[in-house]
Amino acid sequence: MTNLKFQVENLGVIKTGEFIQKPLTIFCGPNNSGKTWVMYSLYSCHGYMAGLAHETREAKVERHDEKALKQSLTEFNKQLSATLVDVFNTSHELLANARFRLTGVDERHFQDLLNDPENTKFPFLMPAERNGLHLFFRELSTRRAALLHHASKDNIDLNELLKDVIRSRYALPIAHYINWLNELNEIQRGAAGPFHQQALQLQKQLANGAYKVERRSGVIRFKPYQRRLGRARQPKR
Repeated sequence: MTNLKFQVENLGVIKTGEFIQKPLTIFCGPNNSGKTWVMYSLYSCHGYMAGLAHETREAKVERHDEKALKQSLTEFNKQLSATLVDVFNTSHELLANARFRLTGVDERHFQDLLNDPENTKFPFLMPAERNGLHLFFRELSTRRAALLHHASKDNIDLNELLKDVIRSRYALPIAHYINWLNELNEIQRGAAGPFHQQALQLQKQLANGAYKVERRSGVIRFKPYQRRLGRARQPKR
């Protein structure tokens, strides 16, 4: 999905703005200028659209109904803005007037997007916080398990505790990334995807090193490539 136009209102420090998603879209600017807020909203939008597209296709297959499960563009944008509170895991008051809309398309184009099989693919976001997440995500899981273990021995309302433990205190994209890290061992056991070699090439060219996931512990390590130093040339006499 490219060349889609989005409108932003009252999202964090951003009062109003718009952008067009291209095959390569870069948000740049100083710290605390709203880049992450927009990126998380865009991630949520594509996830929501992928879910609708998937449900639409499934409904057509099961019911043989070409008009099954239609959602208008107006309703889509309304629901998209309403879910921002859950995406950022914050209070309704903070995002009461926040809006994130898909614009620049008519109703027919929007329905074509939902009917496109390519749009059933859910997005994958590598957040800027990933370096820190790689270090503490296992410790986080261990602490939660220990908390539940001790709570079972004390006079504690487990229902209230589970609500607090299960509900992530992070924004939705961060929670999704932590879940992906926890499943990394299982993912590694599967066959390499079609873009595996391209990913390795990008890793080599951009990171100048290699990432390695230890199968038993799941710890992710980065090892920079060593430069080979050639022999110094002898000066000519």
